[in-house]
Amino acid sequence: MFSAPFQKVLNELKVSATHLNDSERKELDEKGFVVIPDHLPHSLREQLIETVESIFLEEGPAAGIQQQNDSVNLNQFGQEPGARRLSDLVNKGEIFKEIYLDPKLLSAVAHVLQRDFKLSSLNARDVSKGNGYQRLHADWKQDYDQRFHVFNSIWLLDDFTEDNGCIRVVPSTHQLNPPELTDPNDIHPEEQSVVAPKGSVILMNAHLWHGGQKNLNGQSRRVIHAYYTASEHPQQTSQFDHLKYKTWLNLDESAKVILGLETSKN
Repeated sequence: MFSAPFQKVLNELKVSATHLNDSERKELDEKGFVVIPDHLPHSLREQLIETVESIFLEEGPAAGIQQQNDSVNLNQFGQEPGARRLSDLVNKGEIFKEIYLDPKLLSAVAHVLQRDFKLSSLNARDVSKGNGYQRLHADWKQDYDQRFHVFNSIWLLDDFTEDNGCIRVVPSTHQLNPPELTDPNDIHPEEQSVVAPKGSVILMNAHLWHGGQKNLNGQSRRVIHAYYTASEHPQQTSQFDHLKYKTWLNLDESAKVILGLETSKN
């Protein structure tokens, strides 16, 4: 259940159950994920690409460096061999509010987690040719306890295809314990590739078994990950530790609550 102050925050952000239709809710409940085509307007997608590329250029070899908690395939610096990666996008442009405060996304998070929540991390990722493979995993590492604790969304700046390393999922595994595969290269007999056009967003219960695939053709597959967790858990990127003052000045009270910077108030 949501606390009354947090429900007020959702109301202020115009988040309601009506943002998801019956079919979308059913797919989230039964399959653990749903693809929303054309959710990202063309003009916003182009602005995001321009912003992301300018950050990659500015940060250079240091792109992605930041301490991360419990992430897959990252080294001690928060970087991923074989991929361009950006961390802490909350601090790197007002435009990213369009992602982490998106009402449909927050409605899906609320539907799955069913209690107060906060952004855990906001990152970008672009896997290079021959790289990107991840073992099947769930983002929640503990056994299923009849509640969901984490939610992820994947915003497609480029097409997701079989050849450029789209994500694979095992539908309806979100109510199981995390996979224990003896061989990291094991292929689950029920796994499927999520092919989707640029501008789509994949909304995913992050307990679902999933993994990245190898980029075979080298075509760009830039994505933004907006990842959330229930309020009682730590964030992957601690906003208290990383938030810049200039970012704080441009946040309203509702955004601060979603970022886990303030407790919602009456």
